[in-house]
Amino acid sequence: MWTSDTDLEVPEVRILVVSDPGTGKSSLIHAAAYPESCDGAIPPKVPSRMPPTRFPEDMFPDRVPVIAFDVGAVDEEDNRQLGPFRRLNTSVVLVYCKSTFDRLRTFWLPLLKRINKGDSKFDDYKNVQFLLVILAGSRSELDKDSKYDDYKTEKWISMLMREFPQVEMCIEFSLGDRSQVMSIHDVFYAAQSAILHPRGPLLDPETQMLSRECVWALKRIFIMCDKDRDGALNDAELNDLQVKCFDEPIVTYFVNGTVAYNCSEGVNENGLTLRGFLMLNELCIAKGLTEVTWTVLRKFDYNNFLELSDDHIFLPIRRTPDQTVELTSEALEYLRGVYSSNDRDYVCSLIFSHLRFECYVDTSCLSEHAVESNEFGGLSLDGFLAQWAFITLLDPVFSVGSLIQLGYPDHPSSAVRVTRGRCVDRKKQQSDRNVFQCFVFGPKEAGKSSLLQSFVGRPFSETCTPTFWEYITVNTVDHPDGTRKTLILREIPNNMLLLREVAFSDCDIAVFVHDR
Repeated sequence: MWTSDTDLEVPEVRILVVSDPGTGKSSLIHAAAYPESCDGAIPPKVPSRMPPTRFPEDMFPDRVPVIAFDVGAVDEEDNRQLGPFRRLNTSVVLVYCKSTFDRLRTFWLPLLKRINKGDSKFDDYKNVQFLLVILAGSRSELDKDSKYDDYKTEKWISMLMREFPQVEMCIEFSLGDRSQVMSIHDVFYAAQSAILHPRGPLLDPETQMLSRECVWALKRIFIMCDKDRDGALNDAELNDLQVKCFDEPIVTYFVNGTVAYNCSEGVNENGLTLRGFLMLNELCIAKGLTEVTWTVLRKFDYNNFLELSDDHIFLPIRRTPDQTVELTSEALEYLRGVYSSNDRDYVCSLIFSHLRFECYVDTSCLSEHAVESNEFGGLSLDGFLAQWAFITLLDPVFSVGSLIQLGYPDHPSSAVRVTRGRCVDRKKQQSDRNVFQCFVFGPKEAGKSSLLQSFVGRPFSETCTPTFWEYITVNTVDHPDGTRKTLILREIPNNMLLLREVAFSDCDIAVFVHDR
C-alpha cells in the first residue's frame, strides 16, 4: 500500500486538488505557486481551473518535484476522472469550507474510500497506490454564517479522521492574507509528506498508537544506540543518534523535559528510557512531524514497509536434511544480556508475541507452558533461551531476523552455525550439537503429557486430556562433561502416526512411555 522508496528516490509527487465549486481550490494552487500574489491589495486574476502546476524543487526540504493538478467538477454518476491519477506517488488535497463541510462525509471521503477499495467502477485501477488525503479548510467570509463553529469543526474533523483512515491530517488556510502564506505552503508540504513520510505504517489504524512493526523497529534502534546496556540513552548516546540522523547536536535537557512531562516513566536517572523514546516518536507523529521518525528509521535501513533491507537479514544457509542450525555462543551471550536488561519483562513479552505470531513456520505446538518459568511465574532465563533454540531449529532465517530486530550488533552469519550431519555423528559416536529432539510415543493415558509437563516443572494433573495435535516442551539439561544441552520433547499423538504426518528424520532420541 505504501510505495515510496527508502532513499526517497521519487521522481515527482502528484497532488490532486479537489473540492466543491466555490471553495477556492484553484486560488489555493495559484497562491502556492505565486506567493507574491498574496502581497497586493487587489486579488489576482485566477483561472477557473488551473493548468497542471509544477512547484520549484527547492520549495520543500526534501527537494522532490511536486505537480499540482486542479481536478474539475466531479459528478456522482461520472467520477472516473480520479481513477487515472491512482498512480504511484499521488496524494489528494480535499478543499472545503464550513458551508461545504457536510459534503466531506456524504460524498468526497466515501468516494475516495471506494476508489481505494477498488470499487467496481474503478476495476482498472486496483492494486495501485492507496490515495492519501489532506483536508484543507478554507477560512472565508462565507463561513461566518455557518452552523459549525471552530469547536464543532475540530470535533467533526477528528471523527472523520477516525472513520476514514486515508485522511492524513487537516490544515486550515486563508487566501488573500499575507500572514497566512505559510499555511498555504503547509497544505502542499503535508500532501508531499503523505507520500514521502506516510503516517499509515507508523500507526495502528484502530488505536492510532504506534504500530507493532514501528515499535519493533524503534526498539531495535534504541537497543543499538544504548551502548552501555543500562536501559536508557544518556546525553552522549542521544546526541550520537541525533548527529547520525540529522547531522546536528541535540538539546538533551529539552527532549528529556518534554518526554518527562508526557510520560513519567520516559526518563530515569540514566537518561531517556525505551518508553520515553517511543513516546518521543509518538509526539512527533501527533504534531505532523512524521519526517522526523522516518528519517531515523531510514538511517537504520528500514523501508516504507518497516522492514530491513535484504542485506541485513538475508542469510543463505546451506545444509543437508540431516543437519540442523543452532545459535552460536555469541548469539546466546547477547540474548542473556537482553534477558538481564532493566526492561526484561517488557522485552520477553514483546519478543515472543512477535515469535509466535510472525514466524513463517507453525509454532502453534509451542504453548505458553512449553518452557520453564521462574519463581514469579514469568519466563526464566533457561526458558527464554530454550524458546530461541526451538525457533532457530524450525526457521533459522527468521530467528536471525528477530535477533537483528533486537539490535544484534554483529554480522548475521555470526549468530548461527550449521551442525555436522547425524550420520557422521553416529559413525563417530559423538556430536558437537547442543540441541536435540526427543520423540515421545505411547498408548493413550500412559502419561506422555505428564512427562512433558514435569520436564518444565509443571505440577501433575489428575485430569487426563487427550492429545490430538503435537505437544512440545523445551528445557536445558546438564551434560556429564559440564556443558548444557537443549532438549526438545515432542509428544507424537497416535492419530498422527496413522496418518504418517511425522518427520522421523528429525528424531534424535525416541522414548516409549507405558503404564503398568
